[in-house]
Amino acid sequence: MRLTEFGDLNWVPHIYHYYLRIYSLFFIRFIGYDKMWAKQAEIFLKRVNAKSVIEYGSGSGEPLLRTVSKIKSPALKSLNYTMSDLRPLPEFVDKVNNHLPENFSYIKEPVDASTHRPQKGQAVVFINSFHHLPPETAKRVIKNNLENGNEMLILEYVRNSFLAHISMIFGPLIVMLTVPFVVKLRHLPIAVLFTYLIPIFPLMLLWDGLVSGLSAYNEKFFRTAIEDLNCHAEVSTNIERSLLYPSGTVTTSITLKG
Repeated sequence: MRLTEFGDLNWVPHIYHYYLRIYSLFFIRFIGYDKMWAKQAEIFLKRVNAKSVIEYGSGSGEPLLRTVSKIKSPALKSLNYTMSDLRPLPEFVDKVNNHLPENFSYIKEPVDASTHRPQKGQAVVFINSFHHLPPETAKRVIKNNLENGNEMLILEYVRNSFLAHISMIFGPLIVMLTVPFVVKLRHLPIAVLFTYLIPIFPLMLLWDGLVSGLSAYNEKFFRTAIEDLNCHAEVSTNIERSLLYPSGTVTTSITLKG
């Protein structure tokens, strides 16, 4: 049985979806996931000779922006990067389209990665979002992209491992320490109520973190999927660790053979 995250439910209040993205970005900044992803992202983009990139499940959009900013190659930094999400929040879409560099754009309409066809040959990126896809949907996304000539890069900071699950426990504790400094003033009363007096917010975050880890796909899944789909592709997985995050981020690249 596959468990569901609160962040994937439409009936969950908008404020949770908003701060789920804000805190995801907070942890990226605090722990430095973007630095660990950037090295592998640069290797992938050079290998596939990317001319442009589309990201699915972009959330706030800043994880991609911060990862690209850590890439050393000026040519790769200047590629056109398109962001998209199944549930795009206007606050983030407008920020990307109105305030970020011109080579970054965010599609305003909902984009379903399982049905959307990017430009042929466009590099496809998922940042901490591929694990949200159910197995059959994940296989369909792989099949559609490889058949269309779109090679894939999947960056995750969740893993299905004991050490990774333990690390998720610290997330709600950090949230409880930082709410007054992260939450906007107009949202602070409701955040205080549902963080400290009735700790629903940190418990929801804990659930989503643990479910994310349990839902994360390993290299075996990708290799089996490619064999079952009869796709001519190669899978490469890399784990980058740091002192702040010993469980490690996971980078999976799926590239066409030949």
